[in-house]
Amino acid sequence: MTFSLSALRLAAARRMRGRIARLSPTGVATAIDTAAAQGFRSPLPAYLNVQATVAEQAGDAAALATIRQRIELVSQSPPGGR
Repeated sequence: MTFSLSALRLAAARRMRGRIARLSPTGVATAIDTAAAQGFRSPLPAYLNVQATVAEQAGDAAALATIRQRIELVSQSPPGGR
């Protein structure tokens, strides 16, 4: 049985999403800081989305707005179009 690379990536993303959702708010913040410091562009939006969900569930509109701005920022193409 062979799997396409996109199918494997999708399965890995689903597994990672479940693990991220179980992190404490401090754990999510640590994951965000680590991903940002290391330049990990793929996991950073995932961690930020979890943090946004937590802020939304807590009714923290100010934090949610800040997190959404950061998501928008990291979603943009880097200089040089990579």
